Amino acid sequence: YEEVVCTIMNTDFTIAVQCENYENRLCWMLSSIAQQIDGSIPITFMIAHRTRKTEIYVRIKEIFSKSGFDIVLTGHDKMALQYRGLIRNIQLGACQTEWMLFSDCDMVYNPQYFELLAKEVTKDEYSDKRDGMLIAGRYSNPIEETNALVDGFSYPQQISAAWDRADVLEKIRRGNVGAGYFQLINMKHCPHGGYYVDPTKCRDRAWYSKDGTSSGMHKTRSDHQFRRRIGKKTRLPQWFSQHQIHLNHMRDNQEGFHLEQVR
Repeated sequence: YEEVVCTIMNTDFTIAVQCENYENRLCWMLSSIAQQIDGSIPITFMIAHRTRKTEIYVRIKEIFSKSGFDIVLTGHDKMALQYRGLIRNIQLGACQTEWMLFSDCDMVYNPQYFELLAKEVTKDEYSDKRDGMLIAGRYSNPIEETNALVDGFSYPQQISAAWDRADVLEKIRRGNVGAGYFQLINMKHCPHGGYYVDPTKCRDRAWYSKDGTSSGMHKTRSDHQFRRRIGKKTRLPQWFSQHQIHLNHMRDNQEGFHLEQVR
């Protein structure tokens, strides 16, 4: 996971994403954030990654620190089994900001995205105590075109004009909000102690048993439970869905597929 802490127009954000096997696409995400119009926005990344991949994240840190990023690296062996909740519990407990954004690590943002988001969340309609989470859809590029685009670069590096390069491709609307999609949490209404009762069952789609294997899985939709606990979900204006692009891919983890491919 990566956690980004930033202050924008007196509105504080933490941006938390997971990253396992998608370091190249992460470079696109970081590039798009580095290329926000307001270049004075201070951003700190706290990156939890597979410990065996520390070297590649050190190289990413070196590259993006030159763009004004403050990056802190922390490895975690549980990333191997996608214990999403275990890392999210840590992020929630450490969050010092008013808002926390959970997002995928393969998103590319319009250069005005966070400037306009900061203005949006200050509006009166988001001050209600029931508005625990703001959500937005997203658009995905077709996988063949996306792979051709992403594979055309060597990594790690900062991709120039990341948004413009992704925006010219065909886009497919995705309206659902899953575990790693856009979930902007008002931390004043979030239980900082975490949302998974048992840290040995912190997998997103189906919880692992205590021995860390797939045997005896519980079919509880844990991320849904988290959203219910936070409170009312409010959808942001359509602009925020239209101006974040998911760099589509096939998932190469234990499932053997990516959710986007089977809808």
